[in-house]
Amino acid sequence: MEAFGRSIAVMLSMAGIVFSLLFYKTAAVRWQKTETVRSMSQRYAEYVLSVREIRASDWKVFREQLNRLGEYRTELAVYERKRYEGERGRVYLYEESDVEEEDRMLTDGSYIRLVVTEAENGKMETILYGNGYPIIAGGRVG
Repeated sequence: MEAFGRSIAVMLSMAGIVFSLLFYKTAAVRWQKTETVRSMSQRYAEYVLSVREIRASDWKVFREQLNRLGEYRTELAVYERKRYEGERGRVYLYEESDVEEEDRMLTDGSYIRLVVTEAENGKMETILYGNGYPIIAGGRVG
C-alpha cells in the first residue's frame, strides 16, 4: 500500500512539472505579445501627434496589424480645446469626440487617447493568465 501511495505521488509530481513547463512557455509568449501591442500603440499615438492628423487609412492599417496578433478592441478619442467667453473672462473646456472613419485634423492644445483592450478570453485562459488589461497611449498636440 505504501508503494502505491509513492507511485501516485511521483506521477502527480511529474504531471505538475510538465504543466509548469507548458505554462511558463506560453506565459512568455503572451507577455511578448502584450509588449508588442503596447509598442505598436505607443508608436501609432506618437505618429498621430507628430503629423497632427488622424487619417482613416492609417487607423485601418493599425487595427488590422493588431488583429493579426489577436482579437483587440480599440478606442480612439480626441479631446478638443474649446474657448468660451464667460463672466469671468476666457474659459477653456475640453470636448470629447470619438474618431469615426474619416480624416481629421488636430488643433493645438488637443489631446488624444488611444485605448487597446484584448477581447474576452475563455475561462481557462482567464484563470491562468488573467484578463487582458487595457493599454493606454496618447498625449497632447503641442
